[in-house]
Amino acid sequence: MAKDRMTIGNRYIELFASSSEELEEAVSRGRVLEKPVDGRDPNEVTSILRMRGLPFSAGKDDIMDFFKDFALTEDAIHVTFLSDGRPTGEAFVEFASTDDAKAALAKDRMTLGSRYVELFPSSIEDMNHAVSRGR
Repeated sequence: MAKDRMTIGNRYIELFASSSEELEEAVSRGRVLEKPVDGRDPNEVTSILRMRGLPFSAGKDDIMDFFKDFALTEDAIHVTFLSDGRPTGEAFVEFASTDDAKAALAKDRMTLGSRYVELFPSSIEDMNHAVSRGR
């Protein structure tokens, strides 16, 4: 907070205290760019995409249909759940190649059911973290 109301370059910056709950909320909505420890660009396309905005009723078969132009198996789809077992509306999809994942990004903001789905490049680490923490 000592840097509140200072500048970065020619930009004036205001800082606001936030709780750990607010940070978790921002992270879960993809509003925080986590600093890569390994030097990897967080926007670099890998063979894994994160889907956000899924209908809560969406299952692996719905996701396979959404990506019907790509060869996917059910094992390549990881729907995330809250600790109480309810779906988060997010999933991770492992494509056969980086090129397939890049091509699949063309479906960003297309609809699945009545919802539009956002697609983001992701990583095996992000996927494992989200799946393992009951998300």
